[in-house]
Amino acid sequence: MKKSIIWIIAAAVILAISAFVFFFDSKKDMPDSSDGMLTSSSQDSLEQSSSETKPKEDEINYRETDISLWMKASDSDDDITLKLSAIDTIPYGTAGCSLHMFRSASYMLELSKERVAAERLREYLSSMTAIQRDYFSFQWENIYETANSILKDPKGAKGFLDDAGREDFDISLYESSELNRLFSEGRKIMEDMGVKYEWKNFTDIEPFNVNS
Repeated sequence: MKKSIIWIIAAAVILAISAFVFFFDSKKDMPDSSDGMLTSSSQDSLEQSSSETKPKEDEINYRETDISLWMKASDSDDDITLKLSAIDTIPYGTAGCSLHMFRSASYMLELSKERVAAERLREYLSSMTAIQRDYFSFQWENIYETANSILKDPKGAKGFLDDAGREDFDISLYESSELNRLFSEGRKIMEDMGVKYEWKNFTDIEPFNVNS
């Protein structure tokens, strides 16, 4: 009788231990809410973090916004839009930057002959965010200065234009008065759209280098 009771107690202990081990192992294998499953608070944090990488439509913060978001990508094959896009995408801080600037300056000179250039510029800017328009005003001024240098020193500029793939560009066809008119019209359009030239708060061009 005693042996039977002992065996019953021993079996009960073994069953209890087995049940505890099984429960512990099964719980360990269950996915934790912090591993592989997002709680509502962690999901909100991720969404907030993601949204912070993109600027708001009216926000201008060069230091906190990736440089790729300063420029507007265009998939248009329209000649005027392609020239505006070339002006917009100068890769500062790269080996080919100066040639890109001379090539874009030749485009600006060509645009100075286009009657519809200002209106097309307005259309190009209208779909941009505030930071994209502000950055375009930075590019607009830099390329205007380069275009002016081409007109002032055509012989010196010829070599740069040749290296930039513009061997057939005839500098003698263009006038500073037409260039100045286009530049002024462009600035007026940008200011009408609220451009404040925030880039002028920087004292050098280093923050605008693509590798900075």
